[in-house]
Amino acid sequence: MSRLPDWIARLDVFLALSDSRPFEWGANDCALFACSAIDAMTGRDPGEHFRARYKTARGAKERLRQFCGKASLERTAEMICEEEGFEEVAPAFAQRGDLVAIDQPPFDAALGVVDLNGRECVFAGPHGATRLPLAGARRAWRIA
Repeated sequence: MSRLPDWIARLDVFLALSDSRPFEWGANDCALFACSAIDAMTGRDPGEHFRARYKTARGAKERLRQFCGKASLERTAEMICEEEGFEEVAPAFAQRGDLVAIDQPPFDAALGVVDLNGRECVFAGPHGATRLPLAGARRAWRIA
């Protein structure tokens, strides 16, 4: 899977629409937000294993457990990235559109993407997209 030629414009539209789209389990939670961003950039949805298959935090944990053997966002990200050929990189080397994992307030654990400004990460938040400094990312994967 690789980025489409117009991935910047596509990610820009996705992020603009996300600014007002609140967090919703099974539709726009942290994992599906990241998968939707990847879909916007590549035209392929890595969230097909999860989309519309749960509606609660408990349901999300169960779906993660079914997918990777434990209720772990990071393990799920590892498996999806391995399946799609996305290489893990040091967070300091993450670039615009790359997948990131974070575990700092207001999130216990979340997946998002590096913003187009290259300095922030964007996540699904309670009232729309939430931006945090890229320096707070724990892990990152290059979306080819």
